[in-house]
Amino acid sequence: MSNIDLKNPVIGSPLIDLEARVSKTLFRDVGLNDSDKTVQVPVGKQWDILWVWVNFVSTATAGNRVLELRINDNTNDQLVISALALHAANLTYDYLFVPGAPLVGAPAAGLRAVTVPIPSPLRLRDFWTLRVLDRSAIDAAADDMTVVVVGIENTTGAAL
Repeated sequence: MSNIDLKNPVIGSPLIDLEARVSKTLFRDVGLNDSDKTVQVPVGKQWDILWVWVNFVSTATAGNRVLELRINDNTNDQLVISALALHAANLTYDYLFVPGAPLVGAPAAGLRAVTVPIPSPLRLRDFWTLRVLDRSAIDAAADDMTVVVVGIENTTGAAL
């Protein structure tokens, strides 16, 4: 059995590896009157996305909204994932973008949950963006969207 100096652990030790793998909330946006949210991975960081939760409240404005999750490398969209559910006026749905989830076309009766599968691992490099939006932009300035991104943040030490 090896001894680990807890005051001066070495890179590659079980203590450092465990510490580096702890998930946390990477982004939270609860601002109202906006159906388009974007977050950029900070310089020198890399994000492994575990899940993205979106609470979407549509106004009375008629039209079917379609939520999308987009990953962009600051030049092009590298990944676009669309929810199957058509989100009509005056509805509140909770969307969960998570690896291994079934692709749900509409919430079950009496529920408001919609699941959308994402790749695993879903790794974003520094400067990349994660964007959640209503691609239809039916009432973009009035629909309400809350977005929470949970994952693991690793330090790369410099821009990749």
